Amino acid sequence: METNLEELQLTPSEVEAITPKVIADVIQEIRREKAVWVQFFKTNRDLVRTGGDSVVFPKKKAGITVSLNMSPGDSLSASNITYDSVTITIAKHGIGIGIQGEAIRKAARDVIADQIKEAGLMWADAEDQLALEAMFPIATITRGGSGTSTVSYNIVGIKSKTSGFSYAVNTGPGTCEVTFSSQGTVIVYKVPDEIGAKVAASGSISAKHILECRSKLIGNITNPSVLCIHPDRLVDIIYDPAVKFAEQAAQTGQGFPYKSQIGKLWDMNVIVSGRVPRYSAILLDPDLLGYRIVRKELSLEKDAVTGLKSDCLYYWGFAEEAFKVVETDAYGVVYMTNTTIDTANVWRVSP
Repeated sequence: METNLEELQLTPSEVEAITPKVIADVIQEIRREKAVWVQFFKTNRDLVRTGGDSVVFPKKKAGITVSLNMSPGDSLSASNITYDSVTITIAKHGIGIGIQGEAIRKAARDVIADQIKEAGLMWADAEDQLALEAMFPIATITRGGSGTSTVSYNIVGIKSKTSGFSYAVNTGPGTCEVTFSSQGTVIVYKVPDEIGAKVAASGSISAKHILECRSKLIGNITNPSVLCIHPDRLVDIIYDPAVKFAEQAAQTGQGFPYKSQIGKLWDMNVIVSGRVPRYSAILLDPDLLGYRIVRKELSLEKDAVTGLKSDCLYYWGFAEEAFKVVETDAYGVVYMTNTTIDTANVWRVSP
């Protein structure tokens, strides 16, 4: 039977039902409901069976060639698909939950449920951040005083900052100026060199920019079926007269296949979420993008001893997993230039 928060509506005598498995199941259920980027990566559990700490995936390097406009007597040359490889290595992640004894003894069901729900949301945030950073790696920029630093890449959002950071501006393809009012540090999401398509949009993102990015990906023999945008960019796009959203759910009575989806645009499922970097539109093909490698799903253990002196019941849990893009041609980005980038934290998880 599917676990849900109703299992947490307990009387004092039923408090033992707050088992580690119930909590872990609830956290995973919330993650499935709330995560945005995780849903675009295929899950592989080979390491659960075989052990080890990494999985190697083949990546197509070259394909079959076709001979055209042949003359009489011309011979064919044999060709075959060749492959590179991508190695994904797992990492360890953890979460701890502490429930005060007073809350348990008072049967404060809302308090207990709220803590577990919050843990689930934070776990969803953390996994989503891992998935996003597999696509757009983070970079740390530090300056010892006021002034402007130039970096040789474009950025699509700010993960975190200190008070010394002022703003950043993509000044052109492959360049970004980062301005500080004083000594400070900023952590940014950067556009990787190997991404399948990059399109610069000055001031705002339009239908033309999205179509240009889509065309570049299709030229790479990739079929982008998902478009991800921040709610702030939705305003730019939805009032573009060239954009006609198809409300699939209203037309067919069927639900959308992805979390946070609002409709379809040019046969792409449109995802609108605050978890999308604010200064971008991201197109991708989930069939090719990459993998979530799992050696151990999140599980929790109850620790009634550690919290004795503070009258607190603790649950500790760990997971072993990693995200990585396998086909870099499977996604592209429209990034904004000549625009002040100054908003920290795509969502709540700290760096």
